[in-house]
Amino acid sequence: SLPVIGWPWTEASLVFKDRVADWESTMTGRIRASGAVPVGLTAASEFGGLKNVMPWFAAVMLLVSLSSIAVPGFNGFIGEFLVLLGAFQAPDNRICAILAATGVIFAACYMLWMFQRVIFGKVTNDKNKDLKDLSWREIAIFAPLILFIIWIGVYPSTFLDKTKASTENFLAMMEKAKSTQVSQSHVFKGEAQ
Repeated sequence: SLPVIGWPWTEASLVFKDRVADWESTMTGRIRASGAVPVGLTAASEFGGLKNVMPWFAAVMLLVSLSSIAVPGFNGFIGEFLVLLGAFQAPDNRICAILAATGVIFAACYMLWMFQRVIFGKVTNDKNKDLKDLSWREIAIFAPLILFIIWIGVYPSTFLDKTKASTENFLAMMEKAKSTQVSQSHVFKGEAQ
C-alpha cells in the first residue's frame, strides 16, 4: 500500500493511513474530551459570533490561536522558530525548510480565517444562541495552560536549559557520525566508537 501523502515512506507511515482526520473534527473532539463546551457541531461554518455568546471562550480561543500561529511571545513561536532555524542550518534540507516556512504561513492564514468565522460577526446558527460560556471550573483548567503558553513564549530558557545537556550530546553524536561516516542507526545503538 502507499504511504500517507506528506509522511515519509516508512512502515510507521502505514499506521496513519486510515487515521487521518480533518482539523476541525479533531479539535472538537479534544474540546469535548476536556469537558469544555460540548456543543455537538464540528464545522467552522456551523459557528459564528461566539464572542457575543461566550466571551471567556473567545478569549481563551484567541490566546490558543495566537500560540498556534506562532505569534512572538507565545510558546508556538519558540517551537516553530527553533525547528525552522535548525532546518535552515542543515545544508541538505533547504527546500524542505522553505516548504515548512511556507506551510507555517498557510496554517496561520487558515487559523485566522477560522477564528474570524467562528468568533466574530452575528450568531449564524440558532443552536449557538443558548451556549453557556466557560464555567469557573473550565477557566481554572485553562488558566495554567494559558500561563504556560505565555511563560514558554516569554521566557523559554526555563524549559530549554533543562534539555541543553542532552541536546548538546545528541548534536555531538551526530557530528561524530558525520565525520566518521558511520550511519546514524549505529550511533543510536551505541555501536559507534
